[in-house]
Amino acid sequence: MPPAFLYRSIRWLRFITHPRGVAAMKTSRDYRARQTLAWVRAGQMGLNARIQGEQRLETLGDNVLHYLADYLQAQIGTIFVSESEITCGA
Repeated sequence: MPPAFLYRSIRWLRFITHPRGVAAMKTSRDYRARQTLAWVRAGQMGLNARIQGEQRLETLGDNVLHYLADYLQAQIGTIFVSESEITCGA
Protein backbone atom coordinates (compact mmCIF):
# COMPACT_ATOMS: atom_id res chain seq x y z
CA MET A 1 0.00 0.00 0.00
CA PRO A 2 1.47 3.42 -0.95
CA PRO A 3 2.06 6.04 1.74
CA ALA A 4 -0.81 8.43 2.46
CA PHE A 5 0.91 11.44 0.88
CA LEU A 6 1.41 9.49 -2.35
CA TYR A 7 -2.23 8.41 -2.35
CA ARG A 8 -3.34 12.04 -1.91
CA SER A 9 -0.97 13.11 -4.69
CA ILE A 10 -2.40 10.51 -7.04
CA ARG A 11 -5.96 11.60 -6.22
CA TRP A 12 -4.98 15.23 -6.85
CA LEU A 13 -3.33 14.28 -10.13
CA ARG A 14 -6.46 12.44 -11.23
CA PHE A 15 -8.59 15.45 -10.28
CA ILE A 16 -6.54 18.00 -12.19
CA THR A 17 -6.19 15.80 -15.26
CA HIS A 18 -9.88 14.94 -15.41
CA PRO A 19 -11.84 17.36 -17.64
CA ARG A 20 -14.24 18.29 -14.83
CA GLY A 21 -11.31 18.91 -12.49
CA VAL A 22 -9.59 21.15 -15.01
CA ALA A 23 -12.81 23.06 -15.60
CA ALA A 24 -13.36 23.49 -11.86
CA MET A 25 -9.84 24.81 -11.36
CA LYS A 26 -10.17 27.19 -14.31
CA THR A 27 -13.52 28.46 -13.06
CA SER A 28 -12.13 29.03 -9.60
CA ARG A 29 -9.07 30.85 -10.97
CA ASP A 30 -11.26 32.98 -13.26
CA TYR A 31 -13.56 33.85 -10.36
CA ARG A 32 -10.60 34.95 -8.19
CA ALA A 33 -9.22 37.02 -11.07
CA ARG A 34 -12.59 38.73 -11.60
CA GLN A 35 -12.95 39.40 -7.88
CA THR A 36 -9.46 40.89 -7.72
CA LEU A 37 -10.12 43.08 -10.74
CA ALA A 38 -13.42 44.26 -9.27
CA TRP A 39 -11.68 45.11 -5.97
CA VAL A 40 -8.98 47.11 -7.77
CA ARG A 41 -11.53 48.99 -9.89
CA ALA A 42 -13.67 49.79 -6.85
CA GLY A 43 -10.56 51.15 -5.13
CA GLN A 44 -9.70 53.29 -8.14
CA MET A 45 -13.22 54.70 -8.32
CA GLY A 46 -13.23 55.51 -4.61
CA LEU A 47 -9.84 57.19 -4.84
CA ASN A 48 -10.96 59.21 -7.86
CA ALA A 49 -13.98 60.41 -5.89
CA ARG A 50 -11.69 61.51 -3.04
CA ILE A 51 -9.33 63.52 -5.22
CA GLN A 52 -11.91 65.30 -7.38
CA GLY A 53 -12.33 68.99 -7.07
CA GLU A 54 -10.02 71.77 -6.10
CA GLN A 55 -8.11 70.98 -2.90
CA ARG A 56 -5.09 72.36 -1.18
CA LEU A 57 -2.07 70.11 -1.59
CA GLU A 58 -2.04 69.18 2.12
CA THR A 59 -5.73 68.31 2.06
CA LEU A 60 -5.30 66.25 -1.09
CA GLY A 61 -2.43 64.31 0.48
CA ASP A 62 -4.47 63.66 3.62
CA ASN A 63 -7.47 62.50 1.60
CA VAL A 64 -5.38 60.12 -0.50
CA LEU A 65 -3.55 58.71 2.51
CA HIS A 66 -6.70 58.21 4.57
CA TYR A 67 -8.58 56.59 1.71
CA LEU A 68 -5.79 54.17 0.87
CA ALA A 69 -5.24 53.26 4.52
CA ASP A 70 -8.96 52.55 4.95
CA TYR A 71 -9.33 50.65 1.68
CA LEU A 72 -6.23 48.53 2.26
CA GLN A 73 -7.21 48.03 5.93
CA ALA A 74 -3.85 49.39 7.04
CA GLN A 75 -3.34 50.41 10.65
CA ILE A 76 -1.20 53.39 9.67
CA GLY A 77 -0.15 55.13 6.51
CA THR A 78 2.87 57.17 5.57
CA ILE A 79 3.93 59.09 2.51
CA PHE A 80 7.54 60.10 2.05
CA VAL A 81 8.19 63.23 0.07
CA SER A 82 11.57 64.23 -1.25
CA GLU A 83 11.96 67.91 -1.86
CA SER A 84 14.81 69.17 -3.95
CA GLU A 85 15.80 72.74 -4.59
CA ILE A 86 14.59 74.10 -7.88
CA THR A 87 16.75 76.78 -9.35
CA CYS A 88 15.88 78.92 -12.29
CA GLY A 89 18.65 80.07 -14.55
CA ALA A 90 18.64 83.68 -15.60
